[in-house]
Amino acid sequence: CRDYYNNPEAFSRAKIRDTDGTIWHRTGDLARLDSKGYLWMVGRVHNTIQRAGQYIFPVRAELVLQKLPFVRQAAYLGQPDTKFGERTACVVVLDVPEQAHHRTEIERIMQKYDLPMDELHFVDAIPMDPRHHSKVEYDALRQQLKAQATHA
Repeated sequence: CRDYYNNPEAFSRAKIRDTDGTIWHRTGDLARLDSKGYLWMVGRVHNTIQRAGQYIFPVRAELVLQKLPFVRQAAYLGQPDTKFGERTACVVVLDVPEQAHHRTEIERIMQKYDLPMDELHFVDAIPMDPRHHSKVEYDALRQQLKAQATHA
């Protein structure tokens, strides 16, 4: 779409007018080109985790976690940390009651794929976007984890 109805502020945040008048939409998606010229989507810019001078994108970790047969839903996000800048947190909703081997298997799979895991949380639900229910609401999830830590 060329414009946002009655919302010029949204236009300035999300649209770019090219010199020829073409309107580009800033999606916030990050991608990389590999040596063969293939384009790989790696995630959203505002979900990037900056851990110990390294950039980590949640999409890969979430896909790895969601392939585990006992995982219904998974999220991977950065949490503020004085040592690393951000620490990585795996958040998992299980299909079955939690057992010791679930934690062990999650640790194993994260190591196998060289994905750092500084903390692991089992929760009843992960907040998803209200429009499509397809994207993790990371800010809401951070608040949920903070509230759970306060009540623990």
